[in-house]
Order: sequence, then structure tokens, then C-alpha cells
Amino acid sequence: MINEETHIISIVEDEIEIGSSLKLFINNHTNYLCDIHYQNGNDGVQGILSCKPSVVIMDIGLPDKSGVQCVKEIIAKIPDIKIIMFTVFDTDELLFEALKSGASGYILKDANHEEIVQAIGQALTGGAPMSPAIALKVIKSFKRTHVDNKLERLTDHQLNILKHISDGLLNKEIAQILEIQEGSVKEQVRRIYKKLQVNNRVEASNLFRSSK
Repeated sequence: MINEETHIISIVEDEIEIGSSLKLFINNHTNYLCDIHYQNGNDGVQGILSCKPSVVIMDIGLPDKSGVQCVKEIIAKIPDIKIIMFTVFDTDELLFEALKSGASGYILKDANHEEIVQAIGQALTGGAPMSPAIALKVIKSFKRTHVDNKLERLTDHQLNILKHISDGLLNKEIAQILEIQEGSVKEQVRRIYKKLQVNNRVEASNLFRSSK
């Protein structure tokens, strides 16, 4: 029975058994009604644009088109809709493409049904539900971006010196490799520390390695 507190949920999942069992579980929740389980992207997009559910559980690996492409098409027409990616894929490329396209969350298929229902609730209240492994990837990406921004302050020459520092070379050894004066290396190291806001070779090396 649909009332004012009922949230319509749609599933786009090509594996019938997975989609059907998830639909059944969602329908056992008092405030949720899973109307249709779509088995391909084209049907999913058309149906969702028509019925405008509150939340969509979207697989990425669909037979006819990428789930990310479906997200783009749906968001273009219904900007406020909540779409949770539901997939076995946790590669950085797919993850960030999905989030940039407008997905509200990213849940791996090894999550149990209760965790998925909790994710729906989080999305409805403005949250960004993510499996722990996915959340960790997002955090690491932000850290890498922060580090990369710092490294962009360095010249190519300074980056080269920093690489040698991270390899454990002394100023004298770096000077020999680059065929410059040791005093010049020392001065560049001082400037590197200042630009990176670090105090020693260990901190500088750790910052350089964290960008890899």
C-alpha cells in the first residue's frame, strides 16, 4: 500500500536472481516499495524517467549500456534523484566516473540486503552511502590530490632532486649524478622543504611517495 511516507525504489540489475531477491527484501520494508526490477539499461532509463522513483539501485555492468551512462541520462532529466551504484567493480576509474556523473553512493555487491536498505535510507536523508572499501578509495584519492597540488609547486629540477632524496641519496651523491655543486643541491633542498611545508628528508620523501 502506498502512502505519503512510502518511497518508490527502482532496481536496474541484469542478474535476475540478485535483482529479484533484493526487490523482495526491499518490499518487506514498511516505508519502501520496489516497483520494478529492470534488467537492462535502456528499459531502466525509460522506466525511471517515467515513474520517477525516490531511489535507484543501479548496476554498472549492464548488457546494453554502462550503468554510468544510465546515471548521466537520468540525472540530466531528474537532477535530484538518488542513484546508488550497485556493482562488483571497485576500480578507481569507474568509481569516480559514477560519482562525477551524479551518483549518490556506491555499494559493492558483497554487501548484504540490510546494508543496502540502510544505504537507501542514507541516500534519502542526503547522505552518500558507500561500502567501506569504496570510502577508503575516495579518502586516498583526496589525499593524493592534496599531495599532487603541493608537488606542482616544485620545478622539474626540484622534483628530480626530490626523487633522488626519496631514493635515499645524500646531497653529495645527488650533486654527482646531476653534475652540479653540492651547495646548489643544498639550496634546492631548502627551497623544496619550504614549498612542501616539511622539515626534513623523511617528511619530504613520504610526501613524494604518497603521490605514487
